[in-house]
Amino acid sequence: MFELLEGETPVLDVGFTDEGVFEVAFNPAIGGKVMSLDELQALFREGKALAEGDR
Repeated sequence: MFELLEGETPVLDVGFTDEGVFEVAFNPAIGGKVMSLDELQALFREGKALAEGDR
């Protein structure tokens, strides 16, 4: 699992399950945080790339 940050704030925890499913969990620390869809998609892409490299 990787923890993805927006600035200093942990936003997402991502990784692959043993079955190969890319899993995303929102970190509870982001309560009330507003992000654009582009920022969120960029975090998904970054997380998937990190997780792919760690498979």
